[in-house]
Amino acid sequence: MIVNRKFEDIMDEKKKNQMKTRLGDRDSPEAQKELQEYALFYHQEIVEILDMIKRELLLVLKTNNYLRSIDKRLGNPTNTFNTINEITWEVYWNEVSLDMSYYSLFREFFRYYFLKVGLYAMYL
Repeated sequence: MIVNRKFEDIMDEKKKNQMKTRLGDRDSPEAQKELQEYALFYHQEIVEILDMIKRELLLVLKTNNYLRSIDKRLGNPTNTFNTINEITWEVYWNEVSLDMSYYSLFREFFRYYFLKVGLYAMYL
């Protein structure tokens, strides 16, 4: 639901290192029609999953999609995931890390930079 793709397309083991091939062209009319049919078929399951997600998280995801769409239409596509990642880390570092052990802090520091490198690679 989040990546706007069929599960089979994303989880295809043969194409796991071929991001563009695996995700395909989602702007084509055929791809849009296929996604609409898929969404209608799984409508009940989608509603059940969305009911389980906290409303605040849904609001963040929806806002992020709106901002990316506006940026793209204005000709200035930005990677909002990196921006959110940086702001989250700043809050985490300034507020949460004060009560953590050095081991936990180092582990979270490593996870943060691992995610940052992964998001940057995805952006490229």
